[in-house]
Amino acid sequence: MAPAVKRDVKAMCEARGLWAGGKLATQQDLSALFLVRAAELYLKPGGSVAMVMPYAVLNRPAYKGLRDGACRTVSLGLVAAWAMRNDVRPLFPTSSCVVFARRELPGPLPATVTALAGTLAVRDAREAEAAGAISAAEAPWPPAPRFGESHYRKLFVQGATVVPRRFFLVERRDAGPLGANPDEPLLRGRTGALDKAPWRDLPPPEGRVERVFVRPLLLGESIAPFRVVAPVEAVIPVPPDGRAPLDAAGAAREGWRRLAGWLEQCEEKWEQHTRRGADGKALMALQNASTSLERCVASSRRGRSGWPTRKRERCSRRPWCAMRTPFATTSFIGSHRRRKAKRTSCSGC
Repeated sequence: MAPAVKRDVKAMCEARGLWAGGKLATQQDLSALFLVRAAELYLKPGGSVAMVMPYAVLNRPAYKGLRDGACRTVSLGLVAAWAMRNDVRPLFPTSSCVVFARRELPGPLPATVTALAGTLAVRDAREAEAAGAISAAEAPWPPAPRFGESHYRKLFVQGATVVPRRFFLVERRDAGPLGANPDEPLLRGRTGALDKAPWRDLPPPEGRVERVFVRPLLLGESIAPFRVVAPVEAVIPVPPDGRAPLDAAGAAREGWRRLAGWLEQCEEKWEQHTRRGADGKALMALQNASTSLERCVASSRRGRSGWPTRKRERCSRRPWCAMRTPFATTSFIGSHRRRKAKRTSCSGC
């Protein structure tokens, strides 16, 4: 959907009380707006309408405005519904329903829906063919889901957002027969299928960068079932002390000339191809496009990726014991449990 169309859709939904916004903005589509707009144009007072809709219309928060029926431009009350939550196959690629509405003052939602189930011989079955394959039964109206906060929420933090990818994700280049300077490796921007326009059409930056700014970065591709595979490398322009990210000028002032040269290449491409406002100025600076880069840096108070770490304590009862244990309890299985149990019992001395 084009940006101008998105703005028009949002304005039309807000004018009719259909826009939930916030975290629910990405869950909204055109179905509720289409139904209300059709009722405005073609449904006379007291008239009825039925329409195939996403199943989420029955109970999800993003469609609360439609279920309430008190739209600012038309009064529309839901009077019945057919529910087809993956129980009718083959049909649509997502769960669906049929809502029946009447142009009148809205009242409470019906207590029940008609739940349909069955297997069709073909997707586009005729009414006579479907009648023998589909069964109908009354079921309670689907309750609204309860989205409580996870017990594990406090253990997780938002990681860094690194964009454009080929400006910061890197691959090491062959430095020739004499080898590379380990303190200033030769790098080239990493290209991939996930690069977005217009950056995917530009040559990636290339050059040497001080090793202190070349850090491991975990992506979605780094996560496998029950394990973490090798991370990629990235140029993270955050000083070792964890201060705010540097731009090319700031890196040059602090004496990081290799990093400054790398960022100059990136900033030049950014200025040439980034989106601009009506005044012709760039809408955002390159150093503001990525977020939470400081969480890629390990420090004395934070572990790798910026996550808080637990303090490791030395055994105080046995001075000769050099074991450090991060946890006081164990929840592993097999031989790992026995090995871990010895370590935790030592920390409890």
